[in-house]
Amino acid sequence: MKPLLSFILIFLLLHTANPLLAQDNKQELLQQAQSLNQQMVKAYQQGKYKKAITAGKQALKIHQQVLGEHPDTATSLNNLAELYQAMGDYARAEPLYKQAYEIWKTALGENHPDYAQSLNNLAFLYEAMGDYARTEPLYKQALQIRKTALGENHPDTATSLNNLAALYYSTG
Repeated sequence: MKPLLSFILIFLLLHTANPLLAQDNKQELLQQAQSLNQQMVKAYQQGKYKKAITAGKQALKIHQQVLGEHPDTATSLNNLAELYQAMGDYARAEPLYKQAYEIWKTALGENHPDYAQSLNNLAFLYEAMGDYARTEPLYKQALQIRKTALGENHPDTATSLNNLAALYYSTG
């Protein structure tokens, strides 16, 4: 009887402690993702683009596994998209921006400033690609959200106005 009792006690101990271990593991993984994001930025600033992409992909993978469709996952998608865009790889940047956009839309709603920022980021990509027809509506939508959510005099609202003005200037 003693071996069976020992087995039951060990089983109960492992299964009741498991959620605590899982939570600690999640925190550890999220800290690792944060460190990878910092490595990505540093590598990019040093011109080590391959290393930056590797770190960004690893951070994204952790966020997707640990958090799923979460604003932090959208931030990782956005960071990686910005890196690809800076490198001129628009084809890889666009789907990442779109995924981030959808997560922010679902998680935060269509009136949130972070959602407006995602619209702005996608518009900036389209502008860089010379696709002005897709750029303008996104800049306008971001501006409207920022006016409503942040007010007419907020710096982000001014940024949206500036983006739209720059688009109009560049298109004559």
